[in-house]
Amino acid sequence: MLWQEKFSLGIPVIDEQHKQLVDLVEEVKALIHDAEDGVDCYDDITYVLGNLKDYTITHFADEEAMMEAHGYNKINAHKMEHAAFVAKVQDFLSKDIDFNQMSVLEDLVTFLLDWLIDHILVTDSQYVGVVK
Repeated sequence: MLWQEKFSLGIPVIDEQHKQLVDLVEEVKALIHDAEDGVDCYDDITYVLGNLKDYTITHFADEEAMMEAHGYNKINAHKMEHAAFVAKVQDFLSKDIDFNQMSVLEDLVTFLLDWLIDHILVTDSQYVGVVK
């Protein structure tokens, strides 16, 4: 899922943060290739999941502050989506990663691709008119 211009919202700070999230997806995809080659990726998986959790918490806080500052009326639903994402990442962290590395990675990349594409193209695009 390399960054594509269709993901751009035209809000530079948010677009840069979304690019960082896309980079994290690419890290997960790279780990899949390593795991397929028989590399033990446990430490890398937990590291990426920790980064993903920390980064999204920061990104979501920035995005929510921007929406609040502009009086976006769907902010509560948006916050719920953010909270559900963080909870899902936490679920991944609580899984038995060590003995299920490939399935965790495959489930994670599927979740991230589906969620990010839908969230950026559908949910986030709804606040652009209010913020701009």
